[in-house]
Amino acid sequence: MKITLFFIGLFIGSLAGITAMCMVQINRDTEEELRKAELENEKRHNQTSPIQ
Repeated sequence: MKITLFFIGLFIGSLAGITAMCMVQINRDTEEELRKAELENEKRHNQTSPIQ
C-alpha cells in the first residue's frame, strides 16, 4: 500500500513539475516574440514618420 501511494505521488509530482516547466518556457517564448514585434513596429513607425 505504501509503495503504491509513493508511486502515485511520484507520478503526480512529475506531471506537475513538467507542466510548470512547460508553462515557464511558453511564457518566455511569448515575451520574446512580443519584444521582436514591438521593435519591428517601432522601426516601421520611425521609417514612415516625418522628421521633426
